[in-house]
Amino acid sequence: MLLGGRLQQMAVGEKITVARRAGAGVLAQLRHDPSPRVVAALLDNPRMTEGILAPVAQSARTPPPILDLIAADRRWGVRYPLRLALARNPATPIEAAWRILGTLRKPDLKPLAADPRLPEPVRRRARVLLGEDR
Repeated sequence: MLLGGRLQQMAVGEKITVARRAGAGVLAQLRHDPSPRVVAALLDNPRMTEGILAPVAQSARTPPPILDLIAADRRWGVRYPLRLALARNPATPIEAAWRILGTLRKPDLKPLAADPRLPEPVRRRARVLLGEDR
């Protein structure tokens, strides 16, 4: 049986071991794992790419602890497209979104300030950063 087919039956510890060394195909399968420990291992994998990780940052179905992990990651949390995706994601924890908002360009803040999908504190913070709300 191929590794990809066995992933669902693996224990978390086994998935962590695989995530540290996996190639792009397995990374793409593991990126939606609900365990923050598995995703943390993926983030350290040298084969991880922004393209593989972007759907995780964009998905409102991604668990908030995983979005928080990406936002705080030293390698991935500094990439502008990922920060923007996390800021646009209504599931991103408010504290993480607030940290990210301060690093975004004003043209990118404008739609966030008006996005009804985002929590009101995030929209308000975007308006404050834009100078529209005091």
